[in-house]
Amino acid sequence: MTGFEVAKRIVDPGDPDHLRIVAKMQACVDEFGLYHARAVERLRIACCGEQELTAYYVPHDGPSPCAPSIICISNTCESIGEFLGRLLPTAVGRGMSLLVVEGKDLAGHPTFKSDILLGCCVDYLSDRPDVDHDRIGVYGEGMAAAEATSLAASDRRIAAAVCDGGLWQFAWTRSSIECMSGVAGELDDDEATSARRMRLVRRMRCPILVVAGPREFVDLSEAISLHADCKAAGIDMSLVVSRTVETPLGGIENFLTADEFIFGWLGRKMKACRPSRSLRYL
Repeated sequence: MTGFEVAKRIVDPGDPDHLRIVAKMQACVDEFGLYHARAVERLRIACCGEQELTAYYVPHDGPSPCAPSIICISNTCESIGEFLGRLLPTAVGRGMSLLVVEGKDLAGHPTFKSDILLGCCVDYLSDRPDVDHDRIGVYGEGMAAAEATSLAASDRRIAAAVCDGGLWQFAWTRSSIECMSGVAGELDDDEATSARRMRLVRRMRCPILVVAGPREFVDLSEAISLHADCKAAGIDMSLVVSRTVETPLGGIENFLTADEFIFGWLGRKMKACRPSRSLRYL
């Protein structure tokens, strides 16, 4: 699956080979259970009204009868099968289960609605006997990182979050106000900016990891500033910067190293290790 992910990244999305690669990744996900003791479950999680979320559940592979679980929200630009296909080689063997949610199902909903839908995912995991309901984390990639932030801020059952720390939400709010008012720069005061960001971060009563890099919508300078503010305030926030590898075909993200760090961080936080406020460059 890692090989297919690399191939997918160096093939133009409009190329027929791209669709064939994605289909092979989906086939690997479907056949995962043939080679492992526990099969991947395809789910439709019922939420409020007639709304449902498409999801995959990957059971944990540890000896404990119940284990931590991570809600992984895919970016809207890729299918849930592609996302899970990339995560499986890194996530398997860590003693955690995964609930991988289709990010496209959340697209277009206001923030409070997405929080309700994702809250139903937390409810689902809390009801499973093989999940430790005190150790449920969330990981959002790309635009879904903002949804992971909102969930962690609104639902105190979240024990760790890989998110954007409110950076995208703040940038979007600032842009909207400037557009409507016709006045630029009104919100550029450093102290005001820091105060607005920190209000949201303080609502997240769990360790957070912000990922800055090619696949994310996080500005690196803003992320570093948030990291410094959190460190000064004693808030358990880590920052990882994902690097790219330059090739004749252009820059390709070193997603293997980034994914390894993300799931290693989640594993440590789910085991309640002491707080870490590290800044890492991959």
